[in-house]
Amino acid sequence: LLGHRRACVLWHGDATKLEPELEVSEGGGVPFGRLSRRSHVGRRQAAIEVGKPGGAEQTLTYVNRLLAFLFAKEESFERLMQLPEEPFKMSCGSQMCIHIQHISLDPG
Repeated sequence: LLGHRRACVLWHGDATKLEPELEVSEGGGVPFGRLSRRSHVGRRQAAIEVGKPGGAEQTLTYVNRLLAFLFAKEESFERLMQLPEEPFKMSCGSQMCIHIQHISLDPG
């Protein structure tokens, strides 16, 4: 990817809505537009809804997780998959940043 490593790449698409009174749903999933109160997770997130082949149901996908799946090196990807199934923490502090080099390997 081109650009400066330190500069954020801000997402201008869909995002979750902050509703701090709502908790993570049973099974660990977070319904679209609903977040838990945990640190970076309780903030607005770059997200899209994706339809699965053959199904009408839309599923929330965090953009930083999708980009890691598509572009991260295998070693980094394996470490990221050990983290909880929630949006990745961004080292720059902006959860609307989608710069793959800003994804933190820190769980919390």
